[in-house]
Amino acid sequence: MTVQKKNRNEAVVFMGQKLTATNSSELKEQIYSLIAEGYRRITLDFSLSNFIDASGLGKICALQKMLRENQGELRIINVNSSYVQRIFNLVQLQKVISIK
Repeated sequence: MTVQKKNRNEAVVFMGQKLTATNSSELKEQIYSLIAEGYRRITLDFSLSNFIDASGLGKICALQKMLRENQGELRIINVNSSYVQRIFNLVQLQKVISIK
């Protein structure tokens, strides 16, 4: 997981191959750190990801809620894996988070 800071308000987090219970805490820490630095528009780039579990989904939803409470926005881009797309569609994540 790597972070690219685009400007004073926007950052992109490039996700690894998997978002699971094992590494979802790392995502939480990254997002908390970005919010503390003043970033309010955060994009999760899933171009390299091919797996997500319930813990990963829960973490994304919790982070979206936290960003909204801080007048921010969480977006998801580049979902290339058909498995990850299927999971997002199954839970209708697009109703809560912008997915492009």
